[in-house]
Amino acid sequence: PLAAWRAAWREASYQPPLEKTAPLGLPALREAIAAHLRRTRGIAVDTDQVIVAAGLRQACWLLFEAIGQTPTNNRRIAIEQPAPAYPVLAARQAGWTVTALPENTIPEPTDTADVAVVFAEGNHPLGTVLPLHRRHALVDWATRTGGYLVDISTEQATSGDGLPLPALLSLTGGQQVAMAGTIGDSLAPPGLAYLVVPPEIAPRITNLINDDDTRVARTTQTAYTRLLRDGVLAHRATRISRLFTERRAQIRAALDPLPPPARVIIGPRGSTATLLLPQQLAAAMTAQLATLGIAVTPLTNYYRINPTNPPGGIVLAFGHLADEELHCGVTAIRAILAGLG
Repeated sequence: PLAAWRAAWREASYQPPLEKTAPLGLPALREAIAAHLRRTRGIAVDTDQVIVAAGLRQACWLLFEAIGQTPTNNRRIAIEQPAPAYPVLAARQAGWTVTALPENTIPEPTDTADVAVVFAEGNHPLGTVLPLHRRHALVDWATRTGGYLVDISTEQATSGDGLPLPALLSLTGGQQVAMAGTIGDSLAPPGLAYLVVPPEIAPRITNLINDDDTRVARTTQTAYTRLLRDGVLAHRATRISRLFTERRAQIRAALDPLPPPARVIIGPRGSTATLLLPQQLAAAMTAQLATLGIAVTPLTNYYRINPTNPPGGIVLAFGHLADEELHCGVTAIRAILAGLG
């Protein structure tokens, strides 16, 4: 959608500067995000609950800092692992005590967490989706303990197969559940970050943003408003979802099964394939692939909380690769495994 992308930015550049900034984001953009979530995810969102953020780390920090202002809050947070680093870094920046929440689980009864952070629509890097019974269990935990649920949902990580399950936000009617996400990251990474927060949290975030100089430029917000309004981003997400589904099938056919002790995990969502390997084998493979110009990420990088004995492995991200690059990478992985085995 290059023509639509250029048209949106051209229109945005013609807009006169605002006399007064909108700390939570331009009203038209917040309305467009709410409409996008209703149309694509079936989530009933009020515009007042939507907040535009300068990246997911800032979004998480704002949310954690605002929740931490609750009088009974002890600033203890459980974050799903494996996962990207930004929620852990944001929680520590906000002064929270961070514990690990294993993927596809709920906090233990002995865990005194005030917040649980999950990737219900697509774990990154595993691509797994939180099943319905686990979603209900998380909602029960929040109701029972008074804790908050935070569901992180990036466009690339949630692109994939299967019918959509009810969002955590929908299961609770928006009470005690917040969502952090991105729109457009498959078109122009890292995309536009946003929050959907319970009504009592929004005023606190307004105060925090007023004290923060990091904001999304008005030109960027205006361009994304048009891209959302015209359906460009929704169309692009659908196309990328089909492409990722095809690529997951290609990688699965090429790598599964792998010779022991290697094992491949390719979930129904996302743009990564994870190879579980012993630590020494993973390090050797990473080094050999690097000599071939093929970059992979150690799986240990996704375990940021007490990483004393994380599983070994590598993560191959394929969302940005051309078909020929993906073929070369997968072929090299098989060849190296055969040699190392």
